[in-house]
Amino acid sequence: VSSGKNRTMTAISRGYATVRSYSEDTALMNRIASGEWSAVFMCGFYGSEVQALGIIKKACDQSNTDLIIFPAHNEQSGSINSAIKAYPDLICIHWKREIEQLIKEGRSKWDFCINDQHLHSTPLAGYVGAMMIWRAIYGEMPKVRLYNTPDQMEYLAILGDYMNSPTFE
Repeated sequence: VSSGKNRTMTAISRGYATVRSYSEDTALMNRIASGEWSAVFMCGFYGSEVQALGIIKKACDQSNTDLIIFPAHNEQSGSINSAIKAYPDLICIHWKREIEQLIKEGRSKWDFCINDQHLHSTPLAGYVGAMMIWRAIYGEMPKVRLYNTPDQMEYLAILGDYMNSPTFE
């Protein structure tokens, strides 16, 4: 879909990765420190991640790269809260809380979580996360060209009013 925006996004996702996994990747830390990206959205809060987040923050600080805490639905609240407390200057776009709010409002947990050992996010949960990132970058809801595909129509039916007035600001 053409957005009329001129930004390139790079997704880096590794199975069973934590914040520590990324902080120990020297090549990735060098890319961040060199300013390859203007922002890093960080998931992977499954344990004690404060020290690892500090390593990533140091790389971001070297290049004036924004570091955003972006916890997924299946991440540990204690780990997320510890990271937020340790680095109160970082922005937290709380994807986990957004999904929990959508469920609390009456939508099915299974619309957003895969029924697997780790409750991984469904494509719909990813869609919500992508809209949150878009709003954080551009300050507006994405103007989505609607395609009459089954997925798009299902997402719209499930999300309803959320598409016009999302929870996250």
